[in-house]
Amino acid sequence: MIDQLIIKIERQAKKNEALCAELKSGVDSVNLVTSSIVAVLILFFVGVIYPLSFLPWQQGKDITLSLSAFWDILFSLQGFMLLLISLIFSALMMVFLFINMKLKHSVDVIDKITHYSDISNYSPHLANYKKNKVG
Repeated sequence: MIDQLIIKIERQAKKNEALCAELKSGVDSVNLVTSSIVAVLILFFVGVIYPLSFLPWQQGKDITLSLSAFWDILFSLQGFMLLLISLIFSALMMVFLFINMKLKHSVDVIDKITHYSDISNYSPHLANYKKNKVG
């Protein structure tokens, strides 16, 4: 019974040690989510807003890319609606980005996991067991 408990505690300590190493390495999904949010923003502007700015399409009319055309589109009702949609979507993505940046593991949590990665920190009896086992 006691031996099974010691085996379970040693297994948990090894899991804690592996988790602590993973957390300290800093490799988690935060960077992936951040780059995904930035990519979604870029794709939204390039793939949605930019093509919608040319609607309604008139046959025989050439698409002109100029600063004056940009201001003409922006100060129209269509441009205002596209700007409003862009601002709302960008604000939403920025909120997600801000929340994502705050999703880091605290130093206190990592310290506790490190503390319980050693079986001698579970009880004085296990500390004595570890000392006798090694020595």
